[in-house]
Amino acid sequence: MLSYQHIYHAGNLADVQKHALLCQMLAYLTRKDKPLSYFETHAGRGLYALDAAEAVKTGEAAAGIELIEAKGWFDSDHPYRRALA
Repeated sequence: MLSYQHIYHAGNLADVQKHALLCQMLAYLTRKDKPLSYFETHAGRGLYALDAAEAVKTGEAAAGIELIEAKGWFDSDHPYRRALA
């Protein structure tokens, strides 16, 4: 049986879509001055080096986050762009 390790897939287009939507939702939900709790249940390690050998091996980060960064898909005021900065 194969074991899934996210480091091989980190930064792919699905990650970009998921994180961009999450950033947008959290920005919207925190507009009001009211408490908010957010529990991340599927974060894994939470931080992956996209230049690690495993990540480079599949090239998914190059076809995902690196591509959208190069093409400027998100405006500078988008919550995802601010999180990346």
